[in-house]
Amino acid sequence: MRKKDNQKFQNILEEAARLVIEGGIANASTNKIAKGLNISQSSIYIYFKNREEIMLTLYLRELKRMYAEIEFDGSNMPVEEALRKSIRLLFAYASKNLDRMQLIIRLKDAMKSDSPIVNAVKSIVDASQVQQMMYRGIKNRDLRQLDISFHRNNIFSTVMLHAQNIQNGVYTEKEVPLKQVEDMIVAAEIE
Repeated sequence: MRKKDNQKFQNILEEAARLVIEGGIANASTNKIAKGLNISQSSIYIYFKNREEIMLTLYLRELKRMYAEIEFDGSNMPVEEALRKSIRLLFAYASKNLDRMQLIIRLKDAMKSDSPIVNAVKSIVDASQVQQMMYRGIKNRDLRQLDISFHRNNIFSTVMLHAQNIQNGVYTEKEVPLKQVEDMIVAAEIE
């Protein structure tokens, strides 16, 4: 059996990411990944059981990367202040990594709820300070009494759309400042 090479493992994930960003999940077959890296398709199976495992591993990696950049300790902050800070951090991340945020959304949408990696994803998300702030806000009635998924989606999608619109030239940040978007999100979130 051949020894696993961490660089090749990372290269497989990067090529899969490129293909998903370029054309969606269906575009990232193991055959296309192998061709893009100029390796045999069987080489991929040294590292991953199947394409689903590649996608799930990639999803976990991207979530960890994002949370590493947007995390902060807001446990002693009022919920609104922590919410505003999380919006600003997420926007900073989105502005630099819009393709990675799109990748996260595509991978999340393709993830099956019965997948064994779902628990790993849930533990990463639940452990995040942003998530804890939202749980606290819902519990203390600072945030609207909705399932947390509504709050997550409202914040993530709105911030991503704002970053996308700026990047695509729909408007400039001067025309639609982050503060204006932040105020809109907070107004929708706060009870």
